[in-house]
Amino acid sequence: MKKRSVRTLCILVLLIAVVIFGITIISTKKISLIADSTCAFPCWNNVKLGETNKAELLKILTNVSSVDQGSIFSQKRSNYGFDEVVVFDANVDLTKYIFGNNAEAWLINDKVVELLFQGDSGITLMQAIQKLGAPDHVYADFQIEITAIDIEIFFKEKGVIVGFSLKSPEADIVPDQKLDLIGLVDPNLYQKILESGEFTHGKLKDTKFILWNGYGKIKDKYWVQP
Repeated sequence: MKKRSVRTLCILVLLIAVVIFGITIISTKKISLIADSTCAFPCWNNVKLGETNKAELLKILTNVSSVDQGSIFSQKRSNYGFDEVVVFDANVDLTKYIFGNNAEAWLINDKVVELLFQGDSGITLMQAIQKLGAPDHVYADFQIEITAIDIEIFFKEKGVIVGFSLKSPEADIVPDQKLDLIGLVDPNLYQKILESGEFTHGKLKDTKFILWNGYGKIKDKYWVQP
């Protein structure tokens, strides 16, 4: 009788552990802000760039389940020619695991003209190209503060910029590269935003703005010595 009780207790403990472990896996699953949308990429929750105003954006955000409602705030900002920015983060789950995603909506004259998503997007470079078509340009630049190569890839017609970081010019740009930066901009303001230097670390160096030449080693295709 005692052995059976011990065995039963062990089974119960094991079952509880499995349940807790399963809940932990579910609750710590990363959720991408950009993927939590009522319309397909590159659209995001029917925000119309160049048309949606701040009040309409804030109303939209209240209905996006992955947005931490307490994280939403706005402030006047003159960066890169914008007037204001609305910032919001992804939720934190029950185990306090931060998803690591945040976003910024940049406005000019009370209209959202850019959505910038940072963190694990859940989208690969190949998926972006399949959806958007071939990119126009690639910009590769060494960033001292993170000791890495920042790569930005531009889709002019769609008004989309995607980005990621690699360790060195010897690294390869590959189809399954995960994107950790996605910018959706008003196509009518694409050139203005591009020239502002927002996506090229403060200044656009034409010598580093290179036509898309497919996947491959950065050094061979897109690298210009600083």
